[in-house]
Amino acid sequence: MKLEQQAKRLNQLEEFYNSKDREIERLKMRVAALSERRVKQNQSKVEDTLSKNRQSKAEEDFATFFDETRMDTLEKMEKSYSFEKQIEIDIYCPRLLCLIFEAAYEKMEEARRAMFELGKEVTRGFIQLTPDEIKLITDCKRTGVSETSITYPVCLGRQESQYPVEAVDALMMILKETAPNCNLDCLVEDVIRVVEKKWNRWQEEEKLLRNSRLSHAASHLHKPLFQEYIRASIRLTWRMVTQTPPLRLEYQSLYLQQCHKKMGCYMSPEVRTLAKGIPDQHQEEEIACYLWPGLFDGEGRCIRKGEVLCKIKANTE
Repeated sequence: MKLEQQAKRLNQLEEFYNSKDREIERLKMRVAALSERRVKQNQSKVEDTLSKNRQSKAEEDFATFFDETRMDTLEKMEKSYSFEKQIEIDIYCPRLLCLIFEAAYEKMEEARRAMFELGKEVTRGFIQLTPDEIKLITDCKRTGVSETSITYPVCLGRQESQYPVEAVDALMMILKETAPNCNLDCLVEDVIRVVEKKWNRWQEEEKLLRNSRLSHAASHLHKPLFQEYIRASIRLTWRMVTQTPPLRLEYQSLYLQQCHKKMGCYMSPEVRTLAKGIPDQHQEEEIACYLWPGLFDGEGRCIRKGEVLCKIKANTE
């Protein structure tokens, strides 16, 4: 009798431990799935080498854009406009190209947010298809109808908790992978409008561009020279903002040595000359303007410093 009881007890223990082993395997699979999803959501540290839109490639292309596309455009501007003042070449031209790139980035950020909102609504609507809509689809397949239409309301600004997170994450990954082939030329005019506002505001604030050929940038931005540059800016910034997490441009902060590369300074508000030397670090400085924005990853790491001109307070002694 004792042997039977012990055997029964052993069987129970074996079943108990087997069930725990199965539970451990399920937990391992769950952790692996969560880890994989976390990696896909944040590829700033662990990169998918098979991705068509890798962050490292976007960073590399950002540097190439600065060294090649931007410089080629600057050279074409010099030849096209035959500037009379050195300040037009040293400041006005790079400043205009910087503003174009900033504007493209802002519009691409706006487009990504809009796509994210739309994606959440589309996936929510797809998951909540009513039986009537499902029947419509099955009837179409049964009768050989190749296409049909289904409509449902789109409500923007809904609470995050009401969305199927996994489905939206998958959609954003698809957006990232298709970014290199996405045609966003429809946003060119939107970028131009932003550039016009930024350029005019900069003129008013800095009292610059007097008698310059670039005083009225609006009349130049539709020329092939700038259209090509704007489209190139859109293509690159779209690839940047669709990274997971998005790459970020920096062009609004105060001067920080770890974030900015000082290219020179304005010696005083009255004398707008460019000084190539590095001023006394003990003097109070502020950024006068960006000649090129900085690039940061989604974790806040500085990938490339922004190139800036600083204002130096005039010595009143």
